[in-house]
Amino acid sequence: MDDCTFFLFILSRHTGDVIISPGDKQGLFPLAIPLSRNASGVTVSLLRWPTAPSGMDMPVVEVHKHGVSPLAKNIDQYIHRILVEEDASFPTGGNKELFEASGAAGTKLYSEGNFTESQMPNVDTYLLRKVLKSCFSIICRLTQIAS
Repeated sequence: MDDCTFFLFILSRHTGDVIISPGDKQGLFPLAIPLSRNASGVTVSLLRWPTAPSGMDMPVVEVHKHGVSPLAKNIDQYIHRILVEEDASFPTGGNKELFEASGAAGTKLYSEGNFTESQMPNVDTYLLRKVLKSCFSIICRLTQIAS
């Protein structure tokens, strides 16, 4: 099991989501590759482009009953975002399970305490400046903030 798969397994256990087979696409947007599903039926998926050039990242999205919402430009940004949000939720070193599960990939992306050291006013500002740098991601955050 690679670092990303193990991290997604621990993350799903942490959030209460259920890991689902990438082939379990019944009722989903056709270009979505499912990773996990929560109790509300929202699925975290990778978005596959039909004619993507080689090496193009697959965005991480939430597939809802009536649409798709972006979460991150790629799996690394998604892991980075989750680690920042976890660190901000437990500034005194609460749950270390996600940091440990992220392995070498997580260590390369984010070190525990970086959010506090940055002295940014809130998690959204940190994410916009340090993690979600593309226009796609800015639109994602603005959409979430507005709703």
